[in-house]
Amino acid sequence: KMYGLHQEYTTLKEKWLIQQGVGDIQNPSQKWRYISQVLPKHGIAASLDISGNPSGKIFCFLPLPGLSGLTVHINGQFVLSSNRRSLWSGDTEGQDEKKEWNDKLMEAISSSYVHFLIEACDHYISDKPYEDKNQFYHNINRYYELFPYWEPKKE
Repeated sequence: KMYGLHQEYTTLKEKWLIQQGVGDIQNPSQKWRYISQVLPKHGIAASLDISGNPSGKIFCFLPLPGLSGLTVHINGQFVLSSNRRSLWSGDTEGQDEKKEWNDKLMEAISSSYVHFLIEACDHYISDKPYEDKNQFYHNINRYYELFPYWEPKKE
């Protein structure tokens, strides 16, 4: 599900585009080994106001240290380490239910992110006439800022 959120504070107004999901949109029949009967819920949020490659964070209800490397915020019901400062990465060799949960949730978020990018186009790029070509290019650039960027490895 995708929807817009408009927040107003005394001096600050923000508009966000938010998508929420449960499970994997690309693989809806995927079996989840539930941990404490937790649903694999996740969300993606992008500001409709901030431009210039804002830095996205990862949340598990509260923000985790560090950045996501994306321009959107990611929220998920991850399994965290005991100090709540990182995702559970496993401390044993072999099968680890908590690590498997996080891996599947990351796959679900990736699928959801692709859907988010497709749906977000209509919120950034309008069919209505633009005031001038600069406004058009600004909106196009804002949309493309949502896409992941990576540097190829130099050999």
